Amino acid sequence: VEALQHTGIRATVAPSLIDRDAAIRQRLTLDLLERYDPRGANLIRVGIGPVGPDTCSTELLRWTRAQADRTGALIFIHLAQSRQELAEVARRGHHGSARYLDAIGVLGPDVVAANCIYLDDEEVALLAARGVRVAHCPSSNAKIEGNIAPILALQRAGVRLGLGTDCAASNNGMDLIGEMKTAGLLHKVAAGDPSVMPVPLLLFLATQGAADCLDLGDKVGSLQPGKRADVITVRRHAPWLQPWHDSRAGLVYAARGLDVQEVWVDGRARVAGGMLLAHDGGEAVERAEAWAVRYAQKMNPTRMPLSDDG
Repeated sequence: VEALQHTGIRATVAPSLIDRDAAIRQRLTLDLLERYDPRGANLIRVGIGPVGPDTCSTELLRWTRAQADRTGALIFIHLAQSRQELAEVARRGHHGSARYLDAIGVLGPDVVAANCIYLDDEEVALLAARGVRVAHCPSSNAKIEGNIAPILALQRAGVRLGLGTDCAASNNGMDLIGEMKTAGLLHKVAAGDPSVMPVPLLLFLATQGAADCLDLGDKVGSLQPGKRADVITVRRHAPWLQPWHDSRAGLVYAARGLDVQEVWVDGRARVAGGMLLAHDGGEAVERAEAWAVRYAQKMNPTRMPLSDDG
């Protein structure tokens, strides 16, 4: 959290809660909830992050609901994201992850549910009735499950939707601009209809829709008088962006995160010339590379070390 504050980014942070070391993770969550106002005006907010129904016991999930009710924090959870999760929910005596969370009192308008791949029509209606927000993470869904969430059905039901990437473990790149293109293409293929997921909808999901899911829609998500000045600029003259004949389509189907040149958060410059102003990016990359080597060796001690020459 301190690193995020140093960069000046706007973020909602939710430490992961799972059954393993649950007491330690609960204490960390409670500490952050005390230090950072879940609903305040500061750039950093804190939520509660049970990883999913298959990694959190019923008791831990009910604890999550109790803390959300006490503090007003949002709950961030992976929902209906894998067949493994459905099997665990069935072992607990429930048909479907959304039905399970509703039966134990977790679902509500303060829940942001990521993925939501395996939902039947009744569960789609249930999420709408409970006011649940859904974070659509198409790259992660395709990579991990070879599937895609019923976003069009959720939209028709009136569920609040935003675009996300999920984590590095299931997405790798975590490029929200690139995620718009992935979402558009996958849903066109799934529907057999090139007219679904039009560019304006994809832009909305990545901006205002995502802000609404985080309860920030009155502050950011669009360029309007009275809102906070969270703004980016994207280059348009690079060779790989040509021909740039339609700014909205170019942003969705040609641009990538690396094309972002300037970022302002709350009216203050945080990125200039594609470089983060408040941090040494080179140092961060070196630390990440060193961690990756240690992790790879721990998982597979016989694997050859990573090197620059492959």
